[in-house]
Amino acid sequence: MLNMSELMGLLRSAHSMALMQLRNYLVGSAVLDPSSGTIVSLTSYGPRLAYVHLAIESIARGSSRPSRLILWLEEDASRLSLSASIRRLQRRGLEVRFVQDVGSHKKYWPLVVDDEFSGQAVVLADDDVVYPTYWLTRLEREYARGRADVIAHRAVEIAFASSGKPLPYAMWKHAGAADVSARVLPTGVGGVLYSPAALDAVRRAGAGFKEVAPRADDLWLHFCVVSAGFCPLQIEDTLRRDFVDVRGTGSQTLTMANVGGGGNDAVFAELLMWGSYRDALRQGCHAAD
Repeated sequence: MLNMSELMGLLRSAHSMALMQLRNYLVGSAVLDPSSGTIVSLTSYGPRLAYVHLAIESIARGSSRPSRLILWLEEDASRLSLSASIRRLQRRGLEVRFVQDVGSHKKYWPLVVDDEFSGQAVVLADDDVVYPTYWLTRLEREYARGRADVIAHRAVEIAFASSGKPLPYAMWKHAGAADVSARVLPTGVGGVLYSPAALDAVRRAGAGFKEVAPRADDLWLHFCVVSAGFCPLQIEDTLRRDFVDVRGTGSQTLTMANVGGGGNDAVFAELLMWGSYRDALRQGCHAAD
């Protein structure tokens, strides 16, 4: 039986999902703002494709909208018919691109290896969240302040035992508000903004994620930017309850494997073998100039 908190979460999710679905049927305005300097990028796959339009609609209703909004799908999906919901969003400016399947890394890897996107800030979003209207506005506002090249709404703080060994990922607590630190690990569910310089660091790190972290994009991206000297920042005034999970996507499976199943711990242990990453976590790194 559900407790009261779980019941309220389920009702909030159902309400938000219904509103976004209604918006998809009724709203015809553009999902883009050509004057924006920010790209929003996300990916989806399999059964989650039936719900991804809800996350996209929540981004489109924001107080700020991106200059480009791109949904990356694996090449095999090009043989399938896109849903009517996605086609409606395409008519309003959504781009759908088909690329080699590299799992959750699809939402950023095609961007960093293509000169078409160089010189632009990119926000990575998840496909199973209804985002609050202030979502992109606050990321852009914080970026304009120049405090950091990697900015997140939600993050955890990497923790070590007194012996120097890392604590299990499941024991890492939510990062403190307004922290700029090498140990702030942005979690993609809240959306993360990367500056052009940070994205260039990801490009230079190469495609090692395919072997080291095929299912742990958050950890790989953190490794790339922190090793290059960029400290992530968590935004101060974000409320967790404003980010509503889209139920029924099956996203819990990956979370259970990475967190409860120890997948993230194995990846983190391997990343710590790189001296530049180890040193940054111990000594800190510079914020944006």
